[in-house]
This record gives sequence, C-alpha cells and structure tokens, in this order.
Amino acid sequence: MEYIDKLRLWMDAMAHPGKATKRALGVKEALRLYYSLAVIPIVLGLIVMYAVGGFNPFSASSMSMSKAVPPLFGVHNIHNVATGVGYTLLLFLIITPFDMLVNSAIYHLLIGKLFKIYNKRYSKVFAAVFFGALPALLVDWLYPAGILGVVIISIFGLWGLVVEIIALSNQLGMSRIKALGTIVLYVAAVVVVAFAVGLLVPLALKAF
Repeated sequence: MEYIDKLRLWMDAMAHPGKATKRALGVKEALRLYYSLAVIPIVLGLIVMYAVGGFNPFSASSMSMSKAVPPLFGVHNIHNVATGVGYTLLLFLIITPFDMLVNSAIYHLLIGKLFKIYNKRYSKVFAAVFFGALPALLVDWLYPAGILGVVIISIFGLWGLVVEIIALSNQLGMSRIKALGTIVLYVAAVVVVAFAVGLLVPLALKAF
C-alpha cells in the first residue's frame, strides 16, 4: 500500500466510517499501518512541544501555554524539552499500540469468549479498535498545547468512539446498537473487576 493510500484510509475512516471500516485487516497489517501513520503526529508533537518551550507531563504548569517560553523570546527548559521528547516517543510508539492490543484482547476475552456475543477472530476486534483510534491519532500531537489541546483531543476522542462502534458493527457482523451495548458491557465488566480487586487486595494484604 502506497503512503498516500494509507493517508486516504486514515481520512476515510474518520469521514466515512460506515464504508472504510469494513476493510479487513490482520493484527500485523493494522500495526504496520499505525506506525506508518504515527510518524506524522510524532513529528508535529515534537514541533509543538518545542514551540511552547518544552513539556513535562508530570508538571501541572505544563498544562498552560502561557507559562511556556517560546524559543524566539528565551531559553528553553532543557529538562522539559528532553522529557517532552521522551514522552512523545513513548506515547506514540509504545503506549498507544500497547493500549490497543490490551483493550482489544480484554474485549475479545469478555465479549467474545466469556459472553459469547460473537464468534469472530481477535484480528477483527483489533481492526475495529485500530479504526477507532485514528481520529485521536490525528490530533494527539496537540497534547503540549495546554487546555486547548485537551479539548480538541477530547472531541476527536469522542468521534473515535463513534467510529469504533461502527467498526465493531462492520467487523463483527452485528448491529450498531448491539456494538454499543457490547462496549457498555465491556466497560461495566472491567469496572466491576477493578472494584473487586480494589476491595480484595487490601484484605489479602491485611491477612498477611
């Protein structure tokens, strides 16, 4: 697939998810597509991060662009720049693909294997999660831009949820309402398990 075709698929998945998310993708193919497309937000994220004088995701002051020092008017905080570079690479190269792999695997185990709502392969679920991640991928590089960046990323993240519902419907052969229901069931199951673990672990520790 030529790079222009990959970009076209990216845009089509966001603008016309009903048609574009019917495309069959294996896990390896989807990951290769992701890393090919991730080059763009990585570069843009590094540019924005440098333009606002660095970014430290562990510092509250980094959430305000007004507190950043543009390179034109002063010296960058080298520590924040280095942290921003590391965080950008970590976000796009490791955290996001790992999150897609884990979430799709848990969804497949709970919804497909435990509740037996569908009988498709794991690759179908991963393809749907991949398509759902594309809208946020377009704007995730704005994270160093403070509150404005958070708002824009949140809006595209919500659209990504819509795309994921449509993609699950297409990939797993179910209605969109049913796809939405499986997501609600998935989230509820994860919350219940997390709550149970949160209660049991302290009790287990006290027992020792």
